[in-house]
Amino acid sequence: MKSIDQQIQWLQDKQNQGITYSMAQRNGPDSYDCSSAGYYSLIAGGFFPADIRIGNTDSAFGDLERNGFTQLQPNAQGNYDTQRGDVAIWGKRGASSGGLGHFMTFTDANNVKHCNSYYNGIHDNNYDQLAGWNGNPEVTFYRYTGSATQMPPAASGNPDDQSVDIGSFIKFADNLTVNDVEQIGGTWQVKSDSLCPTGFTWDDNGIPAELLIEVDADGYATIDQELVAGSQYKLPGKFQVLDLGLTDGQWMALISWNGLKFWVDIAAATEVSTDDGGTPTPGARPTEPVATPAPEAPVETAPSIPEPANPVVAVPTVPLQEPAITTPAKETNEVKETPMAFKEEEQKQLAVAQTKVQDLVDSVAADESVQTIISEIPQKIKVGIYIVGDALIGLGLIAPSLAVVAGWTDVVRIVALSSVLATAGAFILTMFGIYQSKK
Repeated sequence: MKSIDQQIQWLQDKQNQGITYSMAQRNGPDSYDCSSAGYYSLIAGGFFPADIRIGNTDSAFGDLERNGFTQLQPNAQGNYDTQRGDVAIWGKRGASSGGLGHFMTFTDANNVKHCNSYYNGIHDNNYDQLAGWNGNPEVTFYRYTGSATQMPPAASGNPDDQSVDIGSFIKFADNLTVNDVEQIGGTWQVKSDSLCPTGFTWDDNGIPAELLIEVDADGYATIDQELVAGSQYKLPGKFQVLDLGLTDGQWMALISWNGLKFWVDIAAATEVSTDDGGTPTPGARPTEPVATPAPEAPVETAPSIPEPANPVVAVPTVPLQEPAITTPAKETNEVKETPMAFKEEEQKQLAVAQTKVQDLVDSVAADESVQTIISEIPQKIKVGIYIVGDALIGLGLIAPSLAVVAGWTDVVRIVALSSVLATAGAFILTMFGIYQSKK
């Protein structure tokens, strides 16, 4: 028989005994924590079966719902009309285990009895005052109604009982659809109506995008793996149900991946055994091999002699012009003379002048005074003079070739230039006794 008085009396007795608070030694008889004290009091009141496992604050949500407790709804002013025997749980469902949540039992409309570390035992407090001291945390209120709570629908694939429960393993075999993508708390998450038809929140129902594999209509993994609204995806593997809850008439299962917890609709799930690998990771679409046609056998035919084709030659279009009238050149036997740079008489005079200059140079070079000066000139200077004079003679020799390269056509001037360069070189060499002219 259910009794709120016996439920609260158990708490009062432990308070009178002076039990202490401990999360490590939470099963009595000398110490408890908030949720274990709540579980034992509900067993004493007949609301929980005697063999129920002693859960924590997070598992209490589902255990209360499975044992006839219903969530209270706020009144028109947004407040909750609590009463003796009601239960309050602080914290977000799925994330309130350990020190993240708290379990309390109302002794009347305004006060609660709870085991806590601050008072190191069971203590009474005004609920509103206690909530204010703790920053008014998120809270869920429960009341025993005794009405049969709808149990989760059976899911196919379980080799045992065909019923999803805490601890069951489930998988999602079908292609699911992305309805939105957001970055929440540094993690990209996916909103999927397939897994949360109503009451979606990013905190409770956002699915880590890294877990999902984008697929095409045939279930093959896409190349780009870029999840956007409208994309199809798969959840590979299997997931253990951490908790169950009823939201808007829909049973939701709490599952986790890589430390992130989220609630999903179990109607889309298939329950599997513990040794089942779950949904396989989709692979890329296989590449179809290109068939190479077999070569056809050659057909022997008599050789044919092709007829020569008439080549088509493009004829450029040339504008018509009047033919130019040209006068043929008159044939002649005249030999055109090249004008001389110097007349014959002038060339003779030039040769005489060059001879006189050379005689003068020879006489000067033979003079004893000059010989004395030359003998005192250092050898290094004589070598330099020799290089200069020899270079001028060399230039005289190659002058005709350079003139041809430059395009000169005056032969007389070319010969005269060559002679001048060579004479200048000989003059320098004779002056310094390096060279003697031969008459």
